[in-house]
Formats: sequence, structure tokens, C-alpha cells
Amino acid sequence: MIAITEMEGSKKMNEWIPPGDDPVEWVAMMNAIPTGEALHEMQRALDAAWNNPDPAIRASQRALFPGGKPSVEEFIRVMAERAGRGS
Repeated sequence: MIAITEMEGSKKMNEWIPPGDDPVEWVAMMNAIPTGEALHEMQRALDAAWNNPDPAIRASQRALFPGGKPSVEEFIRVMAERAGRGS
């Protein structure tokens, strides 16, 4: 399982991923796994979540990602920004 919510000290994830850096590489590094494995596992999780039939979950997904299913990189960035705001 890949952890994307772990923080070091008081830094939030969005402080660890500077603009232009690859968020998948960051997740791979934080989990000590190859980047390809991180991408594969996160894509599987994103696909499963996006196919959830629960109307409340689907509404939340549409609110977060009005353009449709995000890439893994976009998902990480949006969640990091959201965590940084305390939302």
C-alpha cells in the first residue's frame, strides 16, 4: 500500500512537491519503491475509486475534478493543495 498522506515534521505535502517536480516520484521516494510501481499502484487505486457507484462519492469527485477523471499527477497535486488548506 502506498502512503501519500505522511508528512515529515510540520511540512505539508504541497510544500514538499515544488512546482515542476514530479509528484509520482515524490510518492515513490516517500514509500521507498520504484517510480513505475508507485504510478501503477496509484493508477489502480484511482481507477477503482473513480468507478465507485456511490452517488455521494461521484458528486465529490465531480466537485474536485470537474474536467473528469484526473491523471495520477493531477490527483496528487489537488489533494496536496487541499491538505495544505486544511480542507
